[in-house]
Amino acid sequence: MSLRKLKNSKMLIAFLPLILLVSCGGVSVGLPSTAFSSVKIGSKISKEDPIKVSFLSRLDGSTIIGNVTVFADGEVVEILVDLEDNGYTLVVSPMKEWPTGSRLALTIRGGKNGVWFARGFPIETVNLYYFVESEG
Repeated sequence: MSLRKLKNSKMLIAFLPLILLVSCGGVSVGLPSTAFSSVKIGSKISKEDPIKVSFLSRLDGSTIIGNVTVFADGEVVEILVDLEDNGYTLVVSPMKEWPTGSRLALTIRGGKNGVWFARGFPIETVNLYYFVESEG
């Protein structure tokens, strides 16, 4: 096998997990390449559902506070933010419940003053939206 073919096959193996996630719908074009959401962006969620965003690298928990916001139809929603999976998954839950029938907009701020990976570099900003199911 030539060196060029060996190099290409190693690259394919390195990117295979990401290729599989994309083909299964696990990675959305609205997310940076380092993150994926447990629920498809733009989907309907129930008023109690947490929003989970997983990253390919562990997050620095000390950079989370103040860098995650959720708006429901333009109004700020009080949230609880937690890390799961040893710091790889950010979980955002409503303090009470998401307002029924609303459009949620979640932002996880990245960059120099935002959320950082534990390895010492900032994440890209994540912007997601969902629709909360109406009652009835």
